[in-house]
Formats: sequence, structure tokens, C-alpha cells
Amino acid sequence: MTALINLPGFRFGTLRLPYQTVDETRKRFENAGPGQVNLVAELDDRIVGDAGMMRYLGRRSHAASIGMGVHDDFTGKGIGSAYGVISPIAQARSASFPIGPMSVTQSADRSCHIQHASRQI
Repeated sequence: MTALINLPGFRFGTLRLPYQTVDETRKRFENAGPGQVNLVAELDDRIVGDAGMMRYLGRRSHAASIGMGVHDDFTGKGIGSAYGVISPIAQARSASFPIGPMSVTQSADRSCHIQHASRQI
């Protein structure tokens, strides 16, 4: 996971600091809260994507944040569409996590189809 997270394309356009350590990655997953769903995409025993949904707390408990990334060598192959967006939403719905209107805050050509894909679940 750390190798994936540290790829330049994976981090591009995010607020993520570069060169995360293995220990920082481990703590991120170990400290995941009850309102958080984390998933990885594998292809031929290799991690090629990471996706997660984090439900906000308190007065914003009706909202959540979705984050996703795809390995630099596998972008444009449908991994983000099929796995990164759809799986966390489906997982959340199966856990009675209500999904309402969605908006994309990352301005990237590849993220434009996310809203359309998520509406079809």
C-alpha cells in the first residue's frame, strides 16, 4: 500500500503529503473508525487501487467523503470506475449507510464520469 500511495500519479491533485512511511500507512488502516470503509483493488496479486469512504460525525453524520486512487501503470483501464467508486458505495448501502446526492470536488477529466456511475448503483 505504501508503494502505491507514494506514486506521483496516485498523489497528483490531492492534499496528500509525498513519501508516506510504512508506519504511517499502517496507522491509517489500524485507526480506521466505525464509519469508515477501506478497500483495495488487486490484479494478479498486485495492489492496483485503493478506495475508501469515511462517514462524517456529529451534525454532518448524513455526509461522507469518498477517496480513491489507481496505480500509475493502470490508469485508464476502468479500475477506478468499476472498483474505486462503485464498491465503497455498494458496501455502504449494504451496511444501511444512506447515499444521497453526490458531488465531485476534484477537477480532473477522469473524475467527471464518477457522478454518472454512482447514480446507476
